[in-house]
Amino acid sequence: MKKLLSIFLAVGLVLSSFSFVAIAQTALPDFEVAWEEWDSYFNELDNTLISLTLGADETQVNFNWHSDLALGKPAVRISTSADMSDYTEFEGLFTFAETMEQRVNRVTVTGLEENTYYYYSYEDGSGFSEPAPFRTLSSDSFKVIYVSDNQNNHHDGDEVAARLMSYNWQSNLSNALSANKDISFILSAGDQTQNGDNSEEWIHALAPKALRSVPFATTVGNHDNKGTTYRHYVNNPNTYYGNTPSLTGNNYWFRHGDVLFMIFNSTNPNLHDHFNFTKNAVMENNDAKWRVGMLHHDIYGTGHHAAENDNHLLKSMIAPIADMFEFDIVLTGHEHIYGRSFYMYENKIVDVEGYDNGNVCDPQGTIYFTASGASNNNRVPDEPYSYDWLAFSVIDKISLYSTIEFDSNSLTLETFFTDNNAKADEFNITKTDTTFSDISDVTFGEYFDNALEILTGDYYIIVNVVMTVLKTVYSLFGSLVLS
Repeated sequence: MKKLLSIFLAVGLVLSSFSFVAIAQTALPDFEVAWEEWDSYFNELDNTLISLTLGADETQVNFNWHSDLALGKPAVRISTSADMSDYTEFEGLFTFAETMEQRVNRVTVTGLEENTYYYYSYEDGSGFSEPAPFRTLSSDSFKVIYVSDNQNNHHDGDEVAARLMSYNWQSNLSNALSANKDISFILSAGDQTQNGDNSEEWIHALAPKALRSVPFATTVGNHDNKGTTYRHYVNNPNTYYGNTPSLTGNNYWFRHGDVLFMIFNSTNPNLHDHFNFTKNAVMENNDAKWRVGMLHHDIYGTGHHAAENDNHLLKSMIAPIADMFEFDIVLTGHEHIYGRSFYMYENKIVDVEGYDNGNVCDPQGTIYFTASGASNNNRVPDEPYSYDWLAFSVIDKISLYSTIEFDSNSLTLETFFTDNNAKADEFNITKTDTTFSDISDVTFGEYFDNALEILTGDYYIIVNVVMTVLKTVYSLFGSLVLS
């Protein structure tokens, strides 16, 4: 009996040691920087910071960095060894930057394997950089961080205020990653910058050390759209330019495991482009089990922006897309107040069993989340806003972040305060059927009609009658001309 117990203990120790080694091999370094160290660290930064963005799928990572014009062909080396032995080199392309003195380098690394700790080095103008780590985790079940509106501001040259805001963003992000060691990437729902027109704000936005090692998926916010620097600091996959491409940034999609992420530039008002982008992305990924949309404007949001005319217009543009293409969730920002809507379909609340308990199964419609500000820049009204669609919100000066965990049959979103990681919200979605309706025959005309109904509200019947008459007149006039 003692021998048998000894064998069990030995096996247990071996298994636990394997487990420890597995965790150690995939654990990223601590990204925290104390305020006392921030000035020294920040003084070394410029806009040549490299950043990691999402590739087309989990086997890819995109790299993006500024450099002098004289740099040779952009290249990134990847290795599983810290000394970069047996590296594989990937070459890319470059474009002009926001100034004629620099260029933007973009490289896509492919063939990455799951649950692997990698090191990368890139050509920075003085040779290849010191190796930095990143990792891949499982794509069958994975967790991401969702934030918005870090909104780094140059503050009209007030360097102290600018550095403090950047430090808040660094501190909040590193705290979230320290509390969640299993994060695969970061989602940001827009307004990475305040004015969108200078590189200084992007230095502040990309300053967090985590962004050297964790991929960062962003979208264009209304403040980013005040300028055109956004497009120079991202390397997004599957970009859709459409009929009216934006000088700032465009829609794009990526696939991670069973999840299709569709990222919208909601400052672009072209309905046709948004419809075609979504249909193309869904048709290419019709086996995905989850569909996630992300845009900046909170069309079913938590604060004063949600009632403004431009948000109403955007609601008529985006909500019918979420309905027709059966989005599970939509992630937004803009308000700097965390919250979530009821389930919405055709601009009406859907009564979903289990919603009040935060645990639903096979829901109809789409739930919309709004993130808080990520740099301790929340709005704090005297009392919560009251909208028919708004189910829950958190009014607090402390920033919050959310984690979203996906597996084949469930999605769990949890939201925490950044100062102490206290949980503020939790919502779980379970699906017993992970298939979607066939959308191959969905037309732009159907979408436009649904958008028009939301836009015109009670006047829809009148508008519809007028449009029907105009179509009839046009049809008759066309027939007469042809005859």
